[in-house]
Amino acid sequence: MLDRLWSLGEFHVQRAPRAGLVMVTVRDPFDTPFHLGEVLVSEAEVVFDGHSGYGAICGDEPERALLLATVEAAERSGRSVVLGGIGEFIRKLEEKHGEERACSSRLAAATAVRFESMKKETVDFGSLWG
Repeated sequence: MLDRLWSLGEFHVQRAPRAGLVMVTVRDPFDTPFHLGEVLVSEAEVVFDGHSGYGAICGDEPERALLLATVEAAERSGRSVVLGGIGEFIRKLEEKHGEERACSSRLAAATAVRFESMKKETVDFGSLWG
């Protein structure tokens, strides 16, 4: 997809794809910020028709970061015609991603513990002493 887009216009790589770390901060149940750890990201910056686009993707995915930056630069330029059939491509990716998330949710739900359905056990501690 990236090759197809780049053949349609003059895209220039402003910042080549590179890996970096981003701190993930979450809030605990008491609404206090908690630094969970660092996440590997790939980022890139592309310029098209005087408009820049930035892409950051979780993981070691330099091509995807470059593609995201390219799409953003094309959108910002107002020349969305350059994007052509990428909308259909993105729709298919979103559909696939939705199916994968639904599958993951079903798998996670199958491992859920239902405490209210667990049999109550009674232990006779008196028998331990005598």
